[in-house]
Amino acid sequence: GAALAHSDAAGSSGPSGRRLMMMALILAVVAGSVGVWQWRSPNAFAEQGSGVGIYNPVGTAALVGVAGPRQQMDPAVLTVHSVEPQITEGDAQVDVIVCHTGPGKDGIGAVRGSVDRYCESHVAPDGARLGPHDQFVLRAHSDKPGRVVIEGVKVTYSHGWRRGSQVTGLTVTVDFDTETVRD
Repeated sequence: GAALAHSDAAGSSGPSGRRLMMMALILAVVAGSVGVWQWRSPNAFAEQGSGVGIYNPVGTAALVGVAGPRQQMDPAVLTVHSVEPQITEGDAQVDVIVCHTGPGKDGIGAVRGSVDRYCESHVAPDGARLGPHDQFVLRAHSDKPGRVVIEGVKVTYSHGWRRGSQVTGLTVTVDFDTETVRD
């Protein structure tokens, strides 16, 4: 009888021990995958939020600096693959450029005119390498009155062999008008 009781005890604890070990292994794989994903997908930019508005004459360009890389990112390997303005309202021509301002110079806020007045140099974002003083600038232009709302930009980038994609930057509202522009 004692041998049978021992056999029953070993038989009932064996499968449950294996199930417990299998569950622990699955949990470890899931936790490890989440950790690797977090490590492999850097957050190179701040979260999307805050807002700015600008009144602009019809037929001219409004320039708004919307985002730059986090200061702790190593700029030598932060490469932009694409940037898409997130237009949620209105109709205007909106593109994004990378403004290189240089050390000790302020980035662009919300201004009018040519980007050459504010940037030491500028390039299209696709393939650009970002430095700590670089900034994404929205350039909005419309030939008719109206409002356009851009809720940040969606950036796809790599930092070394890690890739990331995130929506970042300010929410920008541009009111195009034929009236005298208010400052």
